[in-house]
Amino acid sequence: MAIHEPIQFHVGHEYRVIITHFTNPKNIYVRSDTYRDITAIETPGEDAVHTPVNNQRIIYKSKIVGKLVRGRICHISEEAKPTCDIFAIDYGCMDTNVNIKDIYPLNLKGPDVNCPGLAIQCQLHLCEPKEDDFESDIQEKMKIFFGDAPAMMHVVNKTKDALVVEIMPLGSAYDMSQLLVLYDLTVFSKPKKVNKAYSSTKGKVTLVLNYKSKKFCVGDILFGKVVSVDSLTNFYFCEISDSDQSNEKINLSAYCKDKSANHLNMNIGEPCAVEMDGNCYERAIIRSVNSKEHTATLFLVDKGTEIESKFSRLKPVLDKEYYDVPMLAIHCSTTDEEVNGLPLKDFLSDSMKSQLKLTIVIRELGEFPLKPNIVKILRVEK
Repeated sequence: MAIHEPIQFHVGHEYRVIITHFTNPKNIYVRSDTYRDITAIETPGEDAVHTPVNNQRIIYKSKIVGKLVRGRICHISEEAKPTCDIFAIDYGCMDTNVNIKDIYPLNLKGPDVNCPGLAIQCQLHLCEPKEDDFESDIQEKMKIFFGDAPAMMHVVNKTKDALVVEIMPLGSAYDMSQLLVLYDLTVFSKPKKVNKAYSSTKGKVTLVLNYKSKKFCVGDILFGKVVSVDSLTNFYFCEISDSDQSNEKINLSAYCKDKSANHLNMNIGEPCAVEMDGNCYERAIIRSVNSKEHTATLFLVDKGTEIESKFSRLKPVLDKEYYDVPMLAIHCSTTDEEVNGLPLKDFLSDSMKSQLKLTIVIRELGEFPLKPNIVKILRVEK
C-alpha cells in the first residue's frame, strides 16, 4: 500500500497503534498499525551523503531503533570529523553523534519519497508524577506494561504539540494511566477541560478503577446471609465463608490514614473508602453528590447498603490490592414467594435476616449494578 500521508488522529476516536518510542507518560510516540511494515520508505538511495545539511531528510543507521530509518538532521557538530543529531521521523527518537558514514540519501525513485513523518507525539490523559518529576525507572516500567504488541489508543484531546490519549496495552484490563497509578508509579491529575465536542469517560477513575463483582456460574450453590433487603427482587447476600479472611484483606484503616479527599473527583460511580464509626473504613461507590451540602450518597460494596456521608470522611483508593478482592455483597433477585410453605418476605425482614442462613442457587447471572443475579432459595435455617 502506498504511503502518501500519515493517518489523521481525531478526538473521540480509537486507533490501533504501534508504540514506537517513549521516555515517560508525557512523551510517547505512536504510529498507526496500518503502517506496521514501512521497509519500502526505509530503503536508502545508492550514494552516501557526504555533506549533511540541517533539516535535510535522509536515511541513517539508528542506534536506538537498531536499523536503517528515515530521519531529519537537527544539528551538525563543528568538529573536523562532524557528527549529526538526527530525529527518527517515523519513530520519535533522537540519535546523537551519528557518523557521516552512517547517513544515506532517500530513495528518490520510491513512490512515497515525500511521505511526512509517521510518528505522532502523545501524552497520557490524567497522568502526573508523584513528585516534581517522574521516577528514573519509569521508562523501564512502561516498557513492561506496553509489551511488543500493538495497542488501542483513544484520543481524548489535542494540544499544540501532542495528542492527549488513553492507551490500552493488548490484553490489559486497564489503560496505561491506570496501570501506572495501580503500581504506585504516578498519580491521577484532576480532569482538565477537553474538547467540547467530546469528553472522555474511559480515562476517569470512575469507570476503570472499579470494584469487581464475584464471578459465578449458573448452578453455583451459595451458603450465607441476607445483609440488605429492598424487596424479594432486590436484595444483597453475603457468603459465610467471606467473613473473616476477606475482611482482613480489605482492612483499609492503615491505607487511608494519610490519604486526602482532594484526590477524589467526586463523580457518580467513583470507587472510594468511607470512614465509619471506630476509625474503620468501608469500600464504597459514590451514588450521588450534593455539592451544596458537601455530602455524598454511597453504596457500601461489602455490606449492600447505602449511607450518606460528608466529603471529609471519604478517601481515594488507588492501590490495586483493594480491587483484587471482589465485592462481598452479592446482588440477588428471586421470583420465589415461599420456602417450605412459609412466606419468604417474613424470612427477609430486617428483624429476621441476621438470624437466618440461606442456601441459594444461581439461576441466571447478573451484571452489577443494574442487573441482579436471579437465584432460587433452596433452604432457610437458623
